[in-house]
Amino acid sequence: MLTSFNVPTKWHNQIKLLPQETVFTQSELNLLLDTYLSKLGAQHRTRVLEAVELRSIISNLKSQW
Repeated sequence: MLTSFNVPTKWHNQIKLLPQETVFTQSELNLLLDTYLSKLGAQHRTRVLEAVELRSIISNLKSQW
């Protein structure tokens, strides 16, 4: 999903180190990004947040089926 949002590979590798399949509040997610991806630019940060939101929506839809 991050590739579709043009997030560079170096950030994919960092994101893989973060907890997966965990539900976070918006503030918890922002804190994680601030802590572990502090050098992530504003545009890529927005793309990461969009990808997380889409993945959450898709996951919710799949669980309803």
